[in-house]
Formats: sequence, C-alpha cells, structure tokens
Amino acid sequence: MAEFFNREARLIVGSPDAGGLEIVDLRISFNVELSLVGYPNMANIQIYNLNKTSRNTIKEEFTKIFLYAGYEGNAPLIFSGNIINVTHEKQGPDWITTLFCGDALKSINDSTINKTLPPGQTTESIFDELVGQMEGVTKGVTEGLKDCLTKKRSLLRGIVLAGNVKDWLDKLSQNCGFDYSINNDVIETTIKDKPLNDEPTLEIRQDNGMIGSPELTEVGVKVKSLLLPQMKLGRKVEIKSISAKINIGNLIFRKIPPTVGVGVYRADKIQHIGDTRSNDWFTNIQARNF
Repeated sequence: MAEFFNREARLIVGSPDAGGLEIVDLRISFNVELSLVGYPNMANIQIYNLNKTSRNTIKEEFTKIFLYAGYEGNAPLIFSGNIINVTHEKQGPDWITTLFCGDALKSINDSTINKTLPPGQTTESIFDELVGQMEGVTKGVTEGLKDCLTKKRSLLRGIVLAGNVKDWLDKLSQNCGFDYSINNDVIETTIKDKPLNDEPTLEIRQDNGMIGSPELTEVGVKVKSLLLPQMKLGRKVEIKSISAKINIGNLIFRKIPPTVGVGVYRADKIQHIGDTRSNDWFTNIQARNF
C-alpha cells in the first residue's frame, strides 16, 4: 500500500511553455470522466481561494488546462482539455473557482471536411484524412483499424467526405468495427469490445487499493479503487477479489455469472475523483468482458 501515500495534484491553466498559471499549494478538487464511446472526456475542477488577479486571468486569458494527480513520484497527466465555462463563487470565507472542461471538445464538435478521395483508399487513409481536419488532435495507438475489411481490401471507387468529422468517424467506426476515443488530444482506436495491448495489465486487488467489492454487470464489472492515475481507457485491467456484488438488471433472464469478481477486462469508463483537502481520492472503473 506504500504507493498510495503522499497524494499530489497540480493544475496548469494556459500553456506550460508560455507562462501558464501553475496551481500546486491551493486546495484542488476534481471529477474527471473518461469514456470509450467517441464522446468528449469531461472534467469539473474546483480551485479554492485563488487571488483576484489569478481569477481574472483565468476568466479572460486562458483556455487550455492540464491536470496532474497521483502520489509522490507518480502524478501523471490525468486530463487535458479546454475550458468550456468558468465561475467564481464566494462561499463563506472561501472563493471557489470552478472550471468546466472538455477534452478536444471544439475539435470534436466543430471540425468539418470537404474532400474527394481517389480510389484505393484504406480504412487508415480515410481515418488519417479525418483526423487531419481536427486541429490539435494527433493520432496515437490505432489497433482498432487492423481488422477492418476496407483496410485489407482498398476501396475500388473514390469517396466524398463532406460534413462533420465526428459524424464520419462514427460511421467509419460502426462500419469497420472499432471503438475510438480522444484522450489528452490523442485519438486512439481499439477493435470493437477488445482491449489495446500497448500497456501492461493493471492489477486491482482487495489488499492493494480496491475499495469494497467489485460489482458484476451484464457486460463486465464495476470496481472502485484508491486513485489509479496510470489507468487508461481501452487497456486491460485484472480484478482479483474474494467476493463480488451482483447488479441484477437483465441478468435475471440469463445465466448468473460467478459471484467472485475475478478476471481480465477492458476499461470502458474511468472516473477520477479527488480533493487535496478531503478523503476523496479514488478511481471508478467500468470494464467489459472480452
């Protein structure tokens, strides 16, 4: 359990390379929600008792934020994105600044394309054209493109790409059987319902960070742990537990799974909740069988 001591959090508002506002010693609370469903990842971040100059600076100048959290020696970036809205509220003796943020939100919602591509296109070449229209977004791990038929067999006819980029990404992912997400301005794809294999499997045990018991669901498992900043979407997580809860749902019509929450799953949703001045410092994971 030693790796879970000495909590740390750091927030940078603005560019780290151009004098962005760095917040370390003030109270910071956060709720970060990451999802492998093609929607923008979101974060709600509260900062306590910023001085007036800093409050005005955030409101008027800065749009990009970088949130680092974890433990001494292991506090990686858990969220980067753009401020959607900011509020400053006086509550008792405290000034609370709340940042509502989305990861690549503008790129996802506003990017458009109008291109005619010649015959011979593959899934990856179409994907690259779409991603190329998303300002600030780069391509990361793309295992999800490997098994698509249009990658193995290039298109015999040309294709016209016109309209919203996200709509085209959704069509491409549905037709070709992959999931995608944008994490810290990096777009990744994984084969439908399969995990990525670029990271070691993260192990969660009841004697090493797990809180309570796993909850079995129709498609996999839900598990809560002390904050796991290294957990990434689409990666494998191994649950080792001596007991589990059952989320009945539609399971009443199916064979009930074993009540011991063990196995290897794919992380589909991750929620990081933390507060540098309270007991909140944990990660919720929803993972599926594969």
